[in-house]
Amino acid sequence: MKVTGFTILVTTVVNLMIGFHYTSAPTEMALNLPQRIKSDLHISHHTTLPDSKQIIDQQDSFYSDTETHHLPKWVTDYFKWHNEIRAKYPGTTILEDPSAPKILLRICIDGLCGGLHDRLGQLPMDLYIANQTNRMLFIHWAKPFGLDEFLVPPDLSGDFVDNSIEYSLDWRMPPSKKIGTIGRRMKQKTTLASLPQLVGNVQNQRKNPNQDSFEELIEMNIQNLTEGVLKNETVVTYEILGTNNEDYLEGKLRDLGETDMIHKTLSFGKIFLSFFQPSPNVMDVLKETTSQAGLVPYEYTAVHCRVRHPGGYKKAKKFGGKFAGTADRYIPEFSGEFKDEMAKSAIRAIQCAGTLPGNDDTKSPFYFMSDMSDLVTYMAFNLTNNEYTSSHPEWFLDTKGANATAKDMVSKHQIVAREQLTQNLHIDKARPTDVKNYYGSFVDLFIGTRARCVAFGIGNYARFAAKISHTQCFVKYQNQKYGSEEVVKSKFNCNVEPLL
Repeated sequence: MKVTGFTILVTTVVNLMIGFHYTSAPTEMALNLPQRIKSDLHISHHTTLPDSKQIIDQQDSFYSDTETHHLPKWVTDYFKWHNEIRAKYPGTTILEDPSAPKILLRICIDGLCGGLHDRLGQLPMDLYIANQTNRMLFIHWAKPFGLDEFLVPPDLSGDFVDNSIEYSLDWRMPPSKKIGTIGRRMKQKTTLASLPQLVGNVQNQRKNPNQDSFEELIEMNIQNLTEGVLKNETVVTYEILGTNNEDYLEGKLRDLGETDMIHKTLSFGKIFLSFFQPSPNVMDVLKETTSQAGLVPYEYTAVHCRVRHPGGYKKAKKFGGKFAGTADRYIPEFSGEFKDEMAKSAIRAIQCAGTLPGNDDTKSPFYFMSDMSDLVTYMAFNLTNNEYTSSHPEWFLDTKGANATAKDMVSKHQIVAREQLTQNLHIDKARPTDVKNYYGSFVDLFIGTRARCVAFGIGNYARFAAKISHTQCFVKYQNQKYGSEEVVKSKFNCNVEPLL
């Protein structure tokens, strides 16, 4: 019988009705399994997010902090165990050998998966669930392509990974037609859909209006994986999104006696970099970009403009007859009112980046990135090109307009960028295209992780980069105009008077 989310939900409700309460750890198998989190572990002490105006002035001090920061013991124990199991059960042996540990597989095949932060920003939660259920954690994408097209486990002997990263976790699911991790995307979707799955908050949310709270959802799933209907299932998939529920994990870790809450410490970035480094193709573009832009790690500021986000404009706002809130799904024409609005966002971003400590010197490069390639080309290349500006003199007649203000702004700073050979695409919403058209999103993310300072506005993309690096020099220059009150009135705003 296929175990569906509905089956799990009903079973759990019945268990609760008859007074079943999960209190003990699962019986250990005849393997050197990682221990579930105990309250007596020795953990490092970085527990709070620094003030946004505090800055790491020297690259050496950044490396010093990173190298002396130790991951929580439960995390390193899990990493060691995961690596031992991969070595003991190579390839598909882990699927075929009855003595092998069971698997927890995070998937993105079709439907709503979210952007990079949604998908990869909750690794601590993924590790927590896998650790608490003694399961091997794997990740598998088919949308837009396999994750290993963009990211691979880090090579600890290579020149990309710094000395502070001690572990490399191989998260790649062995290719298997039986499981559905190879073949055409629709075939993968059909096969993976036949596997047992956790009750989720993404696809199932549309079918179950009475969805449990996030805490109840996670606790229910852990219970079912350890003592419930999923206990004996070899592979269980899930699509839970939890990047807006970081407080749940922090609360659980605190209750268990932990002092490293991960999401707001150096541990977050060390975990991410223990999972991922750029794939060879992405690495080639990354190296070419950093060389051409003259970027030195931790000596530049990353400035990001998310101008196609649905929350960036008032509800039902239209440009050229199209809703601005759907711009992630198409490439807007870079002209007219839409162009001016994008330029205003870029002006504000650079203005606020200039207020960060150490950025009053025009020699410090600003690496400009955006989800709109035309905006990057305009700000970083066109406005400093006399031939371009002289061919459009009418644009700059209004000295207080968007074009003239943008031209004046970039003249005061060293703006550099990746050459925009393709449009920058949202990995979840863009229409199918060639795989190389997605490389830029991963290149810019990694460049953001090595920035001294980060200026970000709407969305979590650049904020994600700042979390990975744990830079203490950042500013939020723009809030959403549409969405919940929490996101519309969020903190870390730039307080200087806007130029436009």
